[in-house]
This record gives sequence, C-alpha cells and structure tokens, in this order.
Amino acid sequence: MKKTVTIFAASEAGYDQKFVQEAQELGKLIGDKGWNVVCGDGGKLVDAVSQAAKDNGSNVANIVTISNIHNDTVGKAYHVKDVYEQQEVLNTAGDAFITLPGSGMTLAEFFSSLVHNYRTKSKKVNAVLNTNNFFSKLFEFFTSIHEFGFSKNKRPSAVILPKSPQKLVDALAAALART
Repeated sequence: MKKTVTIFAASEAGYDQKFVQEAQELGKLIGDKGWNVVCGDGGKLVDAVSQAAKDNGSNVANIVTISNIHNDTVGKAYHVKDVYEQQEVLNTAGDAFITLPGSGMTLAEFFSSLVHNYRTKSKKVNAVLNTNNFFSKLFEFFTSIHEFGFSKNKRPSAVILPKSPQKLVDALAAALART
C-alpha cells in the first residue's frame, strides 16, 4: 500500500538557497520512494518539496483554506473552511509527518501533529529536516523541558531529527516499514 507523508513547511523560501535545495532534494527522494504528499495552501518552500515529489511520481494533495482559494497549488486542491479544519485534515491524512523550516504557522502545524499523536495515541513519526540547524534551539528547549522534570523524554516521542534529506527519508522509510 502506498504511503502518504504530510509536509509542513514555510510559504517563504528563506534567505539561504540551501533551504530550497534541501526541500527539492527531499521531494525527489519522496517521489523516488513512491510516497504521496499532502500539504497545506502552498508557497515557496512547501511548493519546492511538493513539486519535486510530483515531478518524481508522487501524487500531491493541497488542503486549501477558503481564504487562500485564489492561490495556485502544486497538487489537487481540496478546500476546507479554515485553518482548524485544515490542520485536522493534515493531522489525519498522512502516515507520517515531515517538518521543514518555517515560521510560526509551520511550528503550529508541527506542535499540532505532536498533540494529535498524543491525544489519539498515534505513533505517526514526525521527521524534522534540520537545514542549517534551524530546529536545533527548539530541540534544546525540549531537552530543558525534560531536565526540569516536565517530560520523561528529551525529545517528543516519534520525532526524528536527521541531518540530511537522504537520512530523513531512510529513517522515515524504516519507521513506515514497521507500521
């Protein structure tokens, strides 16, 4: 059965071209694996990964809020009422999550996926692409939560933080093989 990954990523590209390059590399690897992609409204970084995946054989679905209905999408657009409904669809549509660098909305999506896993007792993996150490301070924060006794784990369960798109896809493939 074909796997589907939910992508959380910025609508902007960032200042360093490495963000787009790694997003495109990741998308190619996703397509090569034969995985489908589901993502939100779209934008520069999320479109980079989605387009590369689509160019390499993935089906792409964009979950688009009514307020962004005018935006072009890489994949087939499915319209939802608002960001709350969008997030619910994104949390349930995929077999795993991949989070790339982004702004507050990307972080909200990432945290929502963690809460979804906790509340539903899901074991969906959330692979985080740490381009330019973008997420390193966030993971230091998770360690602080653990060190101060607010969590038993140094990192949220089912989160992996590989160092490259290839390592991310390899780790995610191994995790998906166990589901």
